Amino acid sequence: MYDTTAADVDALFADLSNNNQKRLLLYFHGGLVKTSAGMEIAERVLRYTNTKQANVHPVCFVWEPV
Repeated sequence: MYDTTAADVDALFADLSNNNQKRLLLYFHGGLVKTSAGMEIAERVLRYTNTKQANVHPVCFVWEPV
């Protein structure tokens, strides 16, 4: 799994600013599905938004259900 630090968040916003990125897409996986399913959906989101035409920076939140 991936852990995010405060430095990672700072780097994200610096990158957004440096690239004049105005659109941010937030994806939160619902905690009622398996983590692996949440990661698969997050990867799909990244694939669809990883183009110049999309002009959006995705940030995905995935956690283990309790």
